[in-house]
Amino acid sequence: MNLTVASLKRPVTTLMIFICIVVIGVISLILLPLEFFPDMDYPFIRVEIPYPNSTPEEVEREITRPAEEVLATISDIKEMRSFSNENNANIILEFDWGVITDIKAIEAKEKLDGIRHLLPEDMERFYVHKFNMADQEILALRLSSKRNLSNAYDMLNRNLKRRMERLEGVSRVELYGVEKKEIRIQLDVDKIAAHHVDINNLVESLMRSNFSVTVGRISDGKRRYSVRPIGEFRSVNDYKNMIIGNNNLRLADIANVTYSHPRLDYGRHLDQTYAVGLDVYKESGANTIEVNGRLLQEIEEIKKIPEMGGINIYFMWNQADGIMSSLNELFKSGMLGAVLAITILFFFLRRWITTFIVMLAVPFSILVTLACMYFLGISLNILSMLGLMLAVGMLVDNAVVATESIHRHQQLNSDSQETTVIGVKEIALAITAGTLTTIIVFLPGIVSATDEVSIQMKHVSVALCISLVASLAIAQTIVPLLASRFKYFQKGKKQNIVDKLIGTYSGLLQWTLNHRKW
Repeated sequence: MNLTVASLKRPVTTLMIFICIVVIGVISLILLPLEFFPDMDYPFIRVEIPYPNSTPEEVEREITRPAEEVLATISDIKEMRSFSNENNANIILEFDWGVITDIKAIEAKEKLDGIRHLLPEDMERFYVHKFNMADQEILALRLSSKRNLSNAYDMLNRNLKRRMERLEGVSRVELYGVEKKEIRIQLDVDKIAAHHVDINNLVESLMRSNFSVTVGRISDGKRRYSVRPIGEFRSVNDYKNMIIGNNNLRLADIANVTYSHPRLDYGRHLDQTYAVGLDVYKESGANTIEVNGRLLQEIEEIKKIPEMGGINIYFMWNQADGIMSSLNELFKSGMLGAVLAITILFFFLRRWITTFIVMLAVPFSILVTLACMYFLGISLNILSMLGLMLAVGMLVDNAVVATESIHRHQQLNSDSQETTVIGVKEIALAITAGTLTTIIVFLPGIVSATDEVSIQMKHVSVALCISLVASLAIAQTIVPLLASRFKYFQKGKKQNIVDKLIGTYSGLLQWTLNHRKW
C-alpha cells in the first residue's frame, strides 16, 4: 500500500525511476553474454601425462601409479579413475558438487611437481584439465576438396587456423585430420648391432646436440654483444650428418632420417572425399553471437585467398544458430502470447487504454529481469530464456486484477486517486500472496543443494522469480498511477456478451448457494 500511495503522490519520480530501469534493461539486453548453456563447472578434473611410444604396462608402472598415490592425498575426492595406454596416462578425479575445481586443479599441479623426480626423465610435461559447459566448441567446420588435403597442414594452419586465433573472443582453434611434418628417425637394427650403438646414449646425444640458448653478454667499450651459440638443427641433413660414434659414425649410417607427415591412424570423409576438421572455442564470458559473427566474416575473407581455391568449407555445428533459434522462438512465443493476451483482455475490459496499461507489465517486467540478470552475472541462455517464456503468461495477472478493482471503485467515486488507493488496497494482499505462492514453487531451485539439476534449474527459477516480483511491483505502482489518470467511462444500458456472461455466472452462483446440499 505504501508503494501505491507514494507513486500517486510522486508520479514524476515514479515514472523516472521506471524509465531508468527500462533504459538499464535495454542496455543489459545488449551487454548480456549470449550462450547456449550456462557457464557451469563440473566437479571433475582430468590429469593427462603424455608419454608417447611406450607400452601400457610401462606407463602404468612408471607414471600412473606414482601419480595416483600422490593425487589421492587431495582432500574431498569422491572417486578416482585412471587409464593407461601406449601414449599417455589419464587420471580423472571426481569431487562433490560445490567444490571449487580451480583450487583442486592447482593442488593437483603442486602434487605432481613434487614427484617430478620420480617420473621418467624424458617425460616432458603434464596437463590438468577442468570440465566446464562453456568449453564446448562454438563452431565446428569440415574442409573437403578434390585435391589431397592430407599434406596441407602448413597451408591450412597459415590461412585458416592462425587467422581465426587472432580474432577477439576466440580462445583456441583445433585443426585435426592433418598433421604438421616431423623428423622421423627409423633405426636399422642390424647396423646398430654392427656398430655397437647404445640406444640410450643415442637419445641423450640427440637431446644435447639440438639446442639454442643464450650464454651471456660481452661488453666492448660502449658496445654490448649477446653471445648465443646455435646448435639447433635446421634441416634433415643436420640430423643425417650428426656424429654419434667413433670413426665419424653418422646418424645416417645407422638410420633412415626423413622429414614427412606422420601416418594418421584416424580420418574423416565428407561427400566421399577426405575431410579435415576444425573446432573453434571462445573465451570465457565472451558473447557467442558476436564471436560467431567475426568468425563468419573472417571465413568469407579466407575463401577469397587463392590458396584456398577449390576447398569447400562445411558447417557441421554452429552454436550461434541454436541461440538465435531459441531467441526467435522466445520472440515468437512472446508476440503470440501478447496478441492472445490483448485479445482476451480487450474482450473482457472493452477499453483500449485499460488493455494498454495492463500489457505494459510484460515488457517492463522482462526488462527489469534482464537488468537484474546482468548485475547477477547470469547469461542469457536457453535455460534463462525458458524462465522468461514461462513468465510471459503470468506477468499480466497482477495488473489485470489491480485494474479491474480500480475501475470497479471508480464507478462509485469520482475521486480518482482515492478510488485507486482503495481499489489497490482491496486486492494488494491477494495478489501478493498469489505471486509469492508461485515464487515459492520455484524457490527451491535457487536455494537447494548444489548439483547438476539445481544449477540448471537456478537459471530458470531466477528469471521467473525476478519477473514475477517485478510484475507485482508494477501492479502496485505504474498500473495504479496510469489508471488514475483516466476516468472510467459509464457504460450504456445495452448489455454486451461480457455482461451476459456475468449474469449467467451470477445466476449459477446464486443457485449453488440456495442448494448447498446439491
